[in-house]
Amino acid sequence: MLKATLRLLVVVAGIAVIAGAVHSGSFAPSSAAAAGDPTACVAALRADRTEALRIGQEQTDNFNATAIGSPYENALNAYHLALVTARTDFYKAFQYAYKGSKTTANLWIKNGNAQITKGNTAVKAYNAAISAIDTATDHINADHAALDTEMAATDVTCTGF
Repeated sequence: MLKATLRLLVVVAGIAVIAGAVHSGSFAPSSAAAAGDPTACVAALRADRTEALRIGQEQTDNFNATAIGSPYENALNAYHLALVTARTDFYKAFQYAYKGSKTTANLWIKNGNAQITKGNTAVKAYNAAISAIDTATDHINADHAALDTEMAATDVTCTGF
């Protein structure tokens, strides 16, 4: 599945670079008197493709940061488990208190409070995972902006071909 995704990503990145070049007129007949250097154009297109593939891999890695087994998913599951367990513990505390068994009710309250503490710890881990994902997203966005600038320079380099 991952190989198929990467192959598809390579194809899409290649198409994106070519589409950008076609859209900008890099492959259109030129009205310029002198053509540029074809070797420089090919090198620039290859560099753009390589950068697009690298950015695509960063996006895949960032997406996988929320996959099964990731710190994000583990923290989220731990949080939900702690909440469900705390709810059950507090309900049991209510049942025992209603029956007049205060000692047992207090034990269940203590257990419920321990689950709330676990939940708070899980929320901290979850927030750290979200922060890491946000940081990676900001980096990817900056890389996209840099690639846009690089592709504009490629358009100039490839004008006339």
